This record gives sequence, C-alpha cells and structure tokens, in this order.
Amino acid sequence: MLDTVESIEPDGHGITYDLTVEGDHVFSANGILTHNTAEEAFVLREFGVFPVAQLRTLYSGLRPPRFRANIVNGKVLRDERGFLSVWDEPRGDSLYDIGVDVSLGVGEDWSTAEVLRRPTGEQVAEFRGQVEPGEFADLLDGLGRHYNTAQISVEVNNVGRYTNQRLSETYPNLYIWRRTDKIRHKLSNFWGWETSHKSKQELVALAKDRLYRYATTDARHKFQLIHSEALYKEMSGFSQEPGTDRFAASAGFTDDLVLAWMIGLKASSDEYGIELESLDGPDVPVELMASVGPATFMSEDEVAMLRGSQPDEDVWNPTGWRSR
Repeated sequence: MLDTVESIEPDGHGITYDLTVEGDHVFSANGILTHNTAEEAFVLREFGVFPVAQLRTLYSGLRPPRFRANIVNGKVLRDERGFLSVWDEPRGDSLYDIGVDVSLGVGEDWSTAEVLRRPTGEQVAEFRGQVEPGEFADLLDGLGRHYNTAQISVEVNNVGRYTNQRLSETYPNLYIWRRTDKIRHKLSNFWGWETSHKSKQELVALAKDRLYRYATTDARHKFQLIHSEALYKEMSGFSQEPGTDRFAASAGFTDDLVLAWMIGLKASSDEYGIELESLDGPDVPVELMASVGPATFMSEDEVAMLRGSQPDEDVWNPTGWRSR
C-alpha cells in the first residue's frame, strides 16, 4: 500500500465519489491508500468572502430538489432534465423575490435566477441554463407569475439590459432601483439592478451579514437559508482578489448563481421602509407602486416558521421527500 506511483495517464472523465469513514479517515480501495475529501476542502480559506465556519452551517440544508422543471408557454412543467430546480412550490399569499444574472447563453456562461421567499430569504427555486437573453425574459415572466407575481430584479449590465427591457413590456412587478444613500430611501426611475464596483460591495456586505445572522442565531433551527449544492459551491469559491477590494469567482469556480442570490437578497431587503410616495419622478405607474409595497405582510406559514412550528408541507429527510 506504500508503493511509489510511477506514472499517471489521462483516462477521460467519469463520476467521482466522495467516501467518508470515521476515525482515521483513510481506507484501502482495491489496494490503493485513499483518504476523505471533506466538504470544507472546496472552501477557499485565505481569501474566501464567506467564512468557512459560517458556510458549514448551510451544509445540513443542502438537498436534492423536490423536482426539476422547464418553463413552457409561461407554465412550470415537471421535466427531469429541466433547467429549473424546485424545493418549495408557491404558498398562498407568500411574497417572493427573484434575483437574476443574464448571460449570452454560450460557452461556460450561464443565465441564472434564484427565487427567495420573504421574510426569511429561504431559497425555494433555482434556474441555471444557457438561453438567449430574449428567451430568458419570457422564461422569467412565467417563473415570476408562478411564484405569486414575485418581484424580479435583473442585473442590467450588458445583455441583461435587453432582458430587463423585454420583461418590462409584459411583467408587472420589476425591481426599481432604490436610493439607499439618502435619509429617506427613495424609488428611482430605473428598472433593475446595475452592478458596479460600489454596488457590488453593497451586495457582498448584505450577503455576508445575512449569512452571519443565520449562522450565529437560532434561525437555522427554524428554516434553511439555501438548499442548492451548486450555489453552496459557488459561495465557497467566491473570493476577494488579494490586495484589492474586488470580488469574483476564484479559478475553477463560477459566480453566476451567487450573484443572482445576492441580487435577490438585496431586492428583498429593499422592500422594507420604502417611502412609495417619494419618487424621483412621475414615470412609475400607480399600479406598479402598489405591487412593490413594503414587505411587512407575513403569511400564516411564515409566522409559524419564525415561532418554531412547522407549516403543513412536504419535508426532506435522508430517505427522500415525504408529506408531514
């Protein structure tokens, strides 16, 4: 078992299994001395944005989606090969926010959307696919309407501006940029979220605070913040560039999901304490103002969750989904 490896030859791609044994964490696999690869091995310790100890509190909440789906003609239809992963269906009068990162739909660049339920910010669905910016607008329209006409916040940098414009022609509840640097927060006349050096720092600070509060209070005993293993790995590889105040995915990682997640958190956070009558101009229609009002309403399920009891729902255990 201690023979020297003489050569290594590529043999294509295949499934890799992570085996864990108690005690010494080493075992013999057909005569080859092997050791565990714990989940924290995927976490960048030195420059990672999210502290390792806090990320570990998310790990127990990771689980397969209840089902996968595609959005066809505005409807969410189950499809085991679909781009949409669903952990929780829309509930009654619950409110939702959707953070969106748009790509051109080519190469290794993905268009993503994270669906979060207020007020907890729990991840309930995730879209990750390679679609054209215009087609993505149609898919988001269907996704948003499925989740009780959720507020959709699209990153409007580059091609995202086209997706947001297309979406604004049909969808009634788009995120409106807030002026949070004033004593009274104001709605602007601009749709969507524009990521700049300054605004990205704001996103990161909010996400770090949300994870800190989740990890250091009893909130994690009442609900799970995220369920997606793909999002967890992106959070693990999201780092600060050494010697700078810039944030990006580390080598070998992507950040499409984590950016969409942070934008969703920001959209939800901005719904509290907004002075709707204090607009920067007259161009925002009255009916839209009503649809983006302060998110002070909590459904019965949300009240029950925050009080420690569980609403009626399908729940996950290691053997799969079951009805409570």
